[in-house]
Amino acid sequence: MSHFSKTIRQPLGPILPLHEVKRRVIVDALDKCNGNYRLAARLLGIGKSTVYRMATQLNAADTSQPIYRVFVNGKSILQL
Repeated sequence: MSHFSKTIRQPLGPILPLHEVKRRVIVDALDKCNGNYRLAARLLGIGKSTVYRMATQLNAADTSQPIYRVFVNGKSILQL
């Protein structure tokens, strides 16, 4: 008998889909870095192009809201 069969299972609550976890990590990193992809990538331990690609792919998978908007002089020039 394994250790797991003897334990009482407690409800874990809702588990987020992986794409939502990734989305939240990317958004959080970009927010904390004021949209600086290079710095966000460094803090996450991945390449800048990986952050950009993930943001783009995640936004394509969930079009309900953009992952991040890039503003120049108060105008949105890029929406990921």
